[in-house]
Parts: sequence; structure tokens; C-alpha cells
Amino acid sequence: MPARQTITLILACLSPLLAFARDDAPSVRLPEDAAPGLSAVLKTALAQSPRLVSRNLDLEAAEHARQQGRAGLRPTVSGAYRLLQARDDRADLSNAISVTRSYYDLQINQPVFHWGERRNNARLGEITKLIAEQSYREAYRQLAQEIRQRYLGLIVQRHEVERQRRLRERAARQAKLAQERVAGGAITAQQAEPALLEAEQAAIALERAEFEFESTRTTFMRLAGLDQLDVPSDIAGWPLAADEAGRRFQGMQAEAAAQGGDATSSLFRLQIEAEELNWKNQRVRVRPKFSLLAGANQDLLSYTVNVAQRYRVSSLYAGIGVHWLLFDGFESRSAARAALARRRQLEYNLARHQDEWRERLAAQVRFLGFSARDLQIAERRHALAEARLATRRTDRAAGRAADADIDEAELATLDSKIALLRSRADYLLRSADFVGATAGDPAFAGLSDKP
Repeated sequence: MPARQTITLILACLSPLLAFARDDAPSVRLPEDAAPGLSAVLKTALAQSPRLVSRNLDLEAAEHARQQGRAGLRPTVSGAYRLLQARDDRADLSNAISVTRSYYDLQINQPVFHWGERRNNARLGEITKLIAEQSYREAYRQLAQEIRQRYLGLIVQRHEVERQRRLRERAARQAKLAQERVAGGAITAQQAEPALLEAEQAAIALERAEFEFESTRTTFMRLAGLDQLDVPSDIAGWPLAADEAGRRFQGMQAEAAAQGGDATSSLFRLQIEAEELNWKNQRVRVRPKFSLLAGANQDLLSYTVNVAQRYRVSSLYAGIGVHWLLFDGFESRSAARAALARRRQLEYNLARHQDEWRERLAAQVRFLGFSARDLQIAERRHALAEARLATRRTDRAAGRAADADIDEAELATLDSKIALLRSRADYLLRSADFVGATAGDPAFAGLSDKP
């Protein structure tokens, strides 16, 4: 199946979930709402990520498996033809003779009554395709969440590189001051050595941070299928009403529980249906199968007591064919019992998974509440740090603070900014993971724009 048709089918399956997710969008903040450029990256990743290119091949194989299952409902046409040059040594003739003979048999077979086996096989093919599509959706959800996490991580990492750069600059100033004091005879070279070592260590730390940032950025570009990437400098803030958001998440939790489970639950149900069909097929395996037959053939027949006198006969025929496997050594009975055991095992696993899933949803809601409160504290801490920095700058202008005081205040403000970005990223990622697990990943809403 072409990729565009596949995406259209997936969107059709997800449209009710997407509508629910969009209705909740005003109260549920997602990473793509706060991180510039992330929406475009997610859209590009669907079409170009190497991981999903492989998944598209799985979908194509599943579509062919579906068509293969439906083929059993259609008529089959078979034929055979033989053209022989023979040498006959007949008792009624004194010499052997050379003859040319041609035989053919053309037959059309249409299954009529196979105890539902052919329809079951067609449904098994459809289930195989549905499982592949469900796995594709889950793979994209996981990929989208990984892209969000790495993208927000790059933003935080960019600020960490800036922090290392500030530390390197401060260490370089202190090392220069120590060298000047050594030159002026205020301190000895040995006393200046710690400042010089600190400057060298800060330079190494900066180089390591820059290398790790570029390496992470390159890995991310490969994962998302991007040729280039400009990492933004901030994760936008927003007015956070923790109580209102908590109530919305609890409502989404109840809605998801009422719908019967997550993507894994759907996979379990499809697998249970498949084992039910396998069980039915094995039960009817030793029953007679009826088909309509029609065809034409050509052969040599004898109409007299003289068997040497044979004539070419062409025939057209139609009728009913019966195929009956009378005894298979109890193979079908054992296969039916195995399918029944697998179905019961899947039913047990489904019940256990749904209990665990509900517990995870409840835990996610709690952790979202913790994350929201942490974020509110981080916002206040950063506001305090910026206020202290402004005060230090005012004091410096009035001669009441030194440059070192400004450096300390700037580093403290940068540290609070990094902590704030981490808190925002944690809350946004938890929100996206919860929405994706309950109402469908909102990233699918943009797939219709794919050319």
C-alpha cells in the first residue's frame, strides 16, 4: 500500500481520538506548543525517519497478507497441457508407428461450503493488517515522544554549554588576574597555579560540553531524518493552573478507562480474535469441503473391445467436488486445543495488562501534579534570581558591588534558568505521554498536511 494511503487510513482510525485530544488542547500544554520548530520536526520525522521507513515496509507486507487471506474466497483456475511424440508397438500391426499425442485439462474451482474456513482465513489476513497498523501507530507515538524528549533536551543542553562558557570566561579572568599579581610580585607562581589549573579545567569542560551538544544534535538529526537543525534558545512559558490541569487529566483518565484500554489492549483483542478463528478452522479441518467445478479436457479413450483402437476425446464438464480428509492422526484436534490455550492465555494477559494500565494512568496523573507544582516553584525561583541580578547590577552601578558579585548573580540566574527549562520539559513531556496514551498522540493531527 502506498505511504499516503496508509497515512490516510491511520488518520481515519484515529479521528475520534484526535478530536478528543484537540478539544482538550486549550488546557493541556504540549511540547510542540512551547518549543519553536518542534511541530515541523515531528511532521518531517514521519516521512523521513529511517525507523518509520522500515515500519512502512511492515505495513506493505501486512496488506499483501490481507489480500492473500481473501484469495481463498475467489475461484481458482488451473490447467495442464502435454504434447508428446510417442512410438507405439501395437500387437495388431507388424511394425511400430510414430504418433503425436496432445492432452490438456483446464479447470475452474469455486469453494462453496468449507464450514467457514475460507471466511476465517480472510478475516485472519485483515487482523494481520490491523495489528501491523496498530504497531505502526504505537511506533510513531513512541518516536514522536522520543523526538520531543531529545528536542527539549537539546534546548536545555544549549544553556548548559552557555553555562560552561561563562565558567570558562570567569576562570580565564581569574587566571589572568593571578598572572598579573605574580608579575607584580603580590603572590608567588605556586600560589597562582590553582587559578591556572582551574582555567585549563574550565576550557576542557567547555570543549566537552560543545562536543556532546554537537554529537547529540547530529544523532537527533539522523533520528528525525533532518539535513539541518537550529536549536531554539528557550522553551516558552505559559500561565499554569495546576488545579485546572489536574482536573482535566483526571477527566481524560476516566474517558480512556471507559473506552476500554490503550493500544496494547487493542493488540491483545486482535490476537484473541485471531486465535478464536484458528480454533474454529482446526475444528472443521477433517470435515468434507464442497466446491463447484467446471472445465475442459482432452484425452484418448477406447470405445471397443479392441483396446488398441483409441480415439481423441474433448470434453466439457461441470459439477460438484468434495475433498474430505478422513483422518489426520489427531493433528487438527491437538492444533485446536493449542489455539484454545493461546486464546485463554491472551485473555488472561489482557485482563492483567488493563489492571496495570489503569494503575499507570493513576500514577501518571499524580506525577503530573507533582511536576506542575515543581514547575511553579521553579518559575518563582527564577523570578527571584532575576530580581537579585537586577539588584546586583544596580549596586554595581552605585559602587556597592564588585564584578565578582555580578558574575555570581549571573551564574545563579543561568542555573535557575536551566532548572526552569528542565521543569518545563518534564511537565510537557509527561503531558504529551499522558495524552498520547489516553486520547491519541496529537502529532497525528498534522499528518493530513503531508504531500
